[in-house]
Amino acid sequence: MRIMRTWILLSAAASCLLAQSSEQRANYQSNWPCTGKERTFDPVYLHTAEATGGQLFLFDKSETSGFTTIAIQTPKHPATIARSVGRLENYLDIRVPIDPSIESLYVSTTVQCLQRVILWDPQIIEVLPQQIGGEDHVFRAVRISIIPKPAPGIWTIRVLGTGSYSLVVQAKTNLNFSAKFSNQNITALTSATAPRFRLVTETGDPLQPLDLLPAGPGRYSGTVMAPPQPFRILMENTEEQGQTVQRLDPRLFNSGR
Repeated sequence: MRIMRTWILLSAAASCLLAQSSEQRANYQSNWPCTGKERTFDPVYLHTAEATGGQLFLFDKSETSGFTTIAIQTPKHPATIARSVGRLENYLDIRVPIDPSIESLYVSTTVQCLQRVILWDPQIIEVLPQQIGGEDHVFRAVRISIIPKPAPGIWTIRVLGTGSYSLVVQAKTNLNFSAKFSNQNITALTSATAPRFRLVTETGDPLQPLDLLPAGPGRYSGTVMAPPQPFRILMENTEEQGQTVQRLDPRLFNSGR
């Protein structure tokens, strides 16, 4: 089993209140319970995890079962489909293309003050993993969901809460992707046919396209004028049925390294 680069931050917290599924915005109270409040939350942990392709989880000291879930499920879902990290003021919608090659989906979300995470399939129907043979692990500031055989199409993940957050979507699939950035040079490895490449921000927003040329079987390379802000490298293509295939190197790069 490969060594996971996962950073765990433990802090005391009270239990979180769950919103009703019909709510579209966070319903805060003056004593809203949080995990990893600003006075105890060190952003260095988050930055280090993102730079290495790991993920920070805000677990309460009593939530040790979360460690087991991460240790078991992360290696089973090695391909990264999407990532987003930043600060949340109310709620955030992340749209993720799911292609037919994905056998299982692993969605892990952590928010300092988490209210709820909602998963919608391409038909905008809320997915409850345990009802379809999957797993759902809900903690005070973390939700980890495993969805077997997810329907192809655009899924929507809504995260409600406030404070620092991290969302990672990983998959079990035979179509993987990795990239390397060094001295303004990018090398990408993928088995996808006719791939397209681009840079995205740490929140997942588009930055700029990449012009990478074939440099061998499944290998592409090129030189890029890297942007000043941190970025990730994304690959996408269109498979035979017209579905979008998206893969992401999980590491957050910057032009200084």
